[in-house]
Amino acid sequence: MINDDLSRREVLSTATAAAGALVVGFWMPQRAQAQITNPEGAAWSNESAADEVNAWVVVAPDDTVTVRIAQTELGQGVWTSNAMIVCEELQCDWSKVRPQYASANRDARERAPKWTLNVMGNGATDPSGGGEPEFGNRERTGVTGIPDSLYRRMRTNAAASVKDGRYYLQLAGAEARERLLLAAAKVWGVAADEVSSANSVITHRPTGRTTSYGKVAALAAQTPHPNPERIRIKPPSEWTLMGTEQKNLDVPLKVSGKVVYGIDVKLPGMKWAAVKSCPVYGGKVKRYDFERIRKEPGVISAIQFPIPEPKLIRGRIFGGGVAVIADSWYQAKTAIEKMPIEWDVPPENAARNTASIHAELMAALEKPGKVGVDLGDCDSAFEGL
Repeated sequence: MINDDLSRREVLSTATAAAGALVVGFWMPQRAQAQITNPEGAAWSNESAADEVNAWVVVAPDDTVTVRIAQTELGQGVWTSNAMIVCEELQCDWSKVRPQYASANRDARERAPKWTLNVMGNGATDPSGGGEPEFGNRERTGVTGIPDSLYRRMRTNAAASVKDGRYYLQLAGAEARERLLLAAAKVWGVAADEVSSANSVITHRPTGRTTSYGKVAALAAQTPHPNPERIRIKPPSEWTLMGTEQKNLDVPLKVSGKVVYGIDVKLPGMKWAAVKSCPVYGGKVKRYDFERIRKEPGVISAIQFPIPEPKLIRGRIFGGGVAVIADSWYQAKTAIEKMPIEWDVPPENAARNTASIHAELMAALEKPGKVGVDLGDCDSAFEGL
């Protein structure tokens, strides 16, 4: 049967489901076939990988290295930059690195190892001389800080994925490298300080014997580091990968049409929802009139959701809202825009809205900025252009 109505996106999505895909976007309870059969490195987390060296690094028998990324790739390059930070310490073959989204569910269930938290400088400085990543004025364990959950900073904002994540991403790569070295030493029956690695190859220096990361990854997954608090990360003067120009890892699949975005994923019986939250922090739904939209095309139901439980959102302030469910996203979006909603707004936050926040930001432009880094003579450089 020939279907002449298929769009380019549908053709790409269908072809991808058979040939492999990169799925970028959101979490769903059930993976689509395109996610399951992806040989190029699925974006979706795989929590049951037997060859997981640690929560950030998975090494396959063919030396392919999967690096889990806790930020969303929106075109700003975090899939590449964050992977580079991990791989700088891992000392793996960069050509075989594949990014993968970290699991938000796992992050909510597991805590970061304590030894990754107890470092000098309130979490910003490696006592062994690994540099000083900037956490700014964020406190690591507080409401506005770097949380102590497994993947630490699982959000994408403030241009801070590299700045706030560099320390623990380096540490993740370094710990994985040391466990791979320990595994190789165990296989050979030699001292761990006699082995070293580069480009995914482990060498026993006294004899010249070599093995690969892929061959010892399974053993490394079962070989905890005995003293992880002593692991040293590289200072900037020792970097060989970070700071170099590399092609963004997300680009090839995007420009070739192989990416399957959230909007492309379709499952049997799938429905869509459009959400409207209270426009004021801490507000909730007072009432809504579903009868006004009940007969709109495709509309199935409306569900009110409360303000999230503070312990689930680390004390941040959000609002409640309503979701309309329909046969398509456009139908849900059209209906919720027509549905009357009355909000219960807390008096203390009523004056804080889009207009007031915009005014605050514009006023801040009139104040002197804070110098973060002062290197070289920019004025002279610009004069020569």
